[in-house]
Amino acid sequence: MIVAHNCEVEKGLLRRPTWPFSVAPMIEIDTLPNQEPQFVRERKFLRYWPLPEVAPLQEGWAVDLDLVQPTIAQEVRAGNRLVSIDDRGQAALAGRLLNLVSWREFG
Repeated sequence: MIVAHNCEVEKGLLRRPTWPFSVAPMIEIDTLPNQEPQFVRERKFLRYWPLPEVAPLQEGWAVDLDLVQPTIAQEVRAGNRLVSIDDRGQAALAGRLLNLVSWREFG
């Protein structure tokens, strides 16, 4: 998942191949060990941000926010965009990232 505002993605993909992005891998929630899938679905595990079911994305996916990495536009050009999150989703993601970083720094 590209962790950026939609317009930033468009600018980078259209204008500059070296435009920086942050990306985070998606993971199937049920592949996590032990009780982790339950905690992720209950939003009790800050590391994972469960994604809603929005076509074509099926239920059961989460973004692993611990593994956010930098990349550049030319690295993501070959990918297929499945869906973009709306303003409410962007605010939720920003809040989740802030909670995760705050917890790491001050928890």
